Amino acid sequence: MPVLLTLLMLGCLLLGAALALGALSDVRHALLLWRARRVSAGAIDHAGASVVDVRGRVHADDALSSPLSAQRCVQWQLVVSRAPVKPGQHKDGLSDVLVLHEARPFWVDDGTGRVRVAVQGRSIPLSEVRSTSQPLVKLTPALDALLSARLPVPPAAWCHQREVSAVESALFVGDEVSLIARRELRARLSIEPVHVTLGRPRVVALRLAMRAAVVAGFAGIFFAVAQWLR
Repeated sequence: MPVLLTLLMLGCLLLGAALALGALSDVRHALLLWRARRVSAGAIDHAGASVVDVRGRVHADDALSSPLSAQRCVQWQLVVSRAPVKPGQHKDGLSDVLVLHEARPFWVDDGTGRVRVAVQGRSIPLSEVRSTSQPLVKLTPALDALLSARLPVPPAAWCHQREVSAVESALFVGDEVSLIARRELRARLSIEPVHVTLGRPRVVALRLAMRAAVVAGFAGIFFAVAQWLR
């Protein structure tokens, strides 16, 4: 019994620590968005702020095609999920949720100039972007190719006798966005994008702070349970 209580206490501590770290990350990101100062793209070289907000339209030299809506975009995320197995159905041991994403470099143009966003193989955090959700009755060739690259079995077998749905979130060419970026002057001016939103940065910051407060509350509960189990 003492061993079980010890393991339970350690589990609560680990969960509390993970939640606390997540809350801290949200708070840091929220503060970064709150500090952002609106500047024009043409004046970004001379802006005094270390964190800037450039509001303009998304442009791309080499756009992607979103897998669900088939529109020109610069970044997309697709969450494909299938319903749990029903009694009597075979369990294949594969995950019921797949998260796919792709991003390309793009520009934010506000009419005074443009700022290049170099993704370098990673996705930029997005918020307030347009989303599309729909059931997948039949896989399109594009979706079949994407799932084939992630699954060890044919996509048709993964979908067999299951209800499958997909949720797409994407940043489309022509969207008006706020690009939040760190501005660092070293040997040359460096612009590091940290967030892109169709909304207002301070509104997004407040939402992140509220989420962090809720997560921190749950972390406190797990720490309190661990203390009680000692």
